Amino acid sequence: MPLVSTYSTRSLTIGIIASIPLSNAVPYRLQKRGPSSAITNLGNFPDPSIITVGGTYYAFGTNGAGGHIQTGASNNFGNPGSWSPLGDAMPNLASWIDGGSPNVWAPSVIQFVSPRLILLTGHKTHGLPLQGDYDNSYGIYYTASLAGDASTHCIGLARSSSSVTGPYSDGATYAFICPTGNFQCDNVNRGGAIDPASFRDKDGSWYIVYKEDGPSLCSGGVAGGYPVTSAMQCSHTRLMLQKVGNDGYSGVTCDNPPVALYDNAGASDKYNIEAPSIVLSSDGLTYFLFFSSGVYNDESYTVSYVTSTNGVAGPYGNRQTLLAQGSYGLNSPGGLQMQLVDALAVFHGDSAADNDNTRWMYTATINWNGQTCSIA
Repeated sequence: MPLVSTYSTRSLTIGIIASIPLSNAVPYRLQKRGPSSAITNLGNFPDPSIITVGGTYYAFGTNGAGGHIQTGASNNFGNPGSWSPLGDAMPNLASWIDGGSPNVWAPSVIQFVSPRLILLTGHKTHGLPLQGDYDNSYGIYYTASLAGDASTHCIGLARSSSSVTGPYSDGATYAFICPTGNFQCDNVNRGGAIDPASFRDKDGSWYIVYKEDGPSLCSGGVAGGYPVTSAMQCSHTRLMLQKVGNDGYSGVTCDNPPVALYDNAGASDKYNIEAPSIVLSSDGLTYFLFFSSGVYNDESYTVSYVTSTNGVAGPYGNRQTLLAQGSYGLNSPGGLQMQLVDALAVFHGDSAADNDNTRWMYTATINWNGQTCSIA
């Protein structure tokens, strides 16, 4: 089960997922313990997430040649050459999504596991009782463009009753999380919401963390080629935490508003942070909030993290950089997502400097050390 788990700090060579024929593969040294040629045919696979089911690793990525939500699978996470494409996890779109430019991004796949099943599989609860129960179905939180306003993106939830590979379906007529004024309790247009990721706390409570997309209010902000203005919301890219019910959906009400966790640092972040994910480290006390900063299509893009020892809602601090341009030979690394089983992580990087036409998926394992972490 992917979200409440025992942990491991075993070493694992970082791998690269690319669309280069095997005959052209060359050793690609990504960490000091050894090289990895690690080439597969997943190709352009941005914003990946990962889940393990029945001993098989499944990756899900932003729309591309594989459909609205690309998928891939491997039986050996440490051997990226074993990954194979599986096709589109969500072939049909919800009615709230713009059909002409759906822009389905950053899927986060989870299983709504029951506490009984977690305990039977020996997963850690850190001494706390698990709350609630659900049906072990699968869900994908994802970003998509609003019908009639493709420049604004919001978050949906699609479900698959029994298969991790889908097909997933979202029967909603409106977006799940959509802070555009029309859907927000305070009636403030915050630009929409993107980059959802799920988190299950040690007591079994479910949360969604996401980015408020303030830059969409000023033509994409720095990433769109426009300077960030002094308009109140334009430079806001707050990372928000929304508690939800055991079904992954209920509880999003005006009486249960999201909590702001962290925002960009201004010019040093190019007024942008995004792609959040939360992990509770192996000590059962330290919450890591990972995120990307800068502009995704240039060398400013990095993966950083902040920590909290006061619960999942923070406050978060002690910012550290995990991956940046040039780390392990990477170009513009970002979009890191994790599952808790064995502390496995996936993220993307450009195939070449300042070239986001192809963003390869990489695999890694994280080592925990108190309030810091590193690539194993």
